[in-house]
Amino acid sequence: MSTISETPTSSAVDLGCRYSLEVEADGSSLLAVELGWVALEAQHFTVYVSAGTECRTSKAHGAGIPRDQHADKDVALALDRIEQGDAAAEEPLLAAATARDRASLWHVLARAGSPERREAIYRRLVALGAHAAKRLDGIRAGDKGALESWGRELGLVPPSTKL
Repeated sequence: MSTISETPTSSAVDLGCRYSLEVEADGSSLLAVELGWVALEAQHFTVYVSAGTECRTSKAHGAGIPRDQHADKDVALALDRIEQGDAAAEEPLLAAATARDRASLWHVLARAGSPERREAIYRRLVALGAHAAKRLDGIRAGDKGALESWGRELGLVPPSTKL
C-alpha cells in the first residue's frame, strides 16, 4: 500500500522510496527523493520524482519539473523559468542539459505546447543517449500513452503508472 503525504499544494505518493518533504509557510514544498520513486500530484499534473532528484510545488504553478539535486546553475534557472510559464527558456535548457537532466527534459516534453517544441526536446533527449521512440508520431502529437510508454522504456517513469 502506498503512503500519501498531503501538503497545501500537492500530494506525494510513496511508490516505494525514502524521501524528504519540506513545506514552507506559503504552502509551497520541496520534495527530495533519496531512494526509489514518488508520484507528486498537484493541479492536474503528476510528476515522477526519482532517486537523486527533487521537485518544488507552489500554489501558483502546482507541481514543478523534477531536476537533478545537483543540477547545473543554467539548467536550474531555465527550469525555474519554464515552471513560471516562460516557454522561451526551453532553448537555454536544451543548450545546457546533460544526460543527467533527461528526467527534466522528459517532463518538459510532456508539457510542451506544440509539436515543434516536442520534436526539439525529443531530439535533444536522443542526442543525450535516449533511444528512439517507437511511436514518434505519438510523441510529436503529445499523446500521453506514447509519452508514458517511452518514459518507462527510458527509466524516467516508474513501472505500472498512468499519466
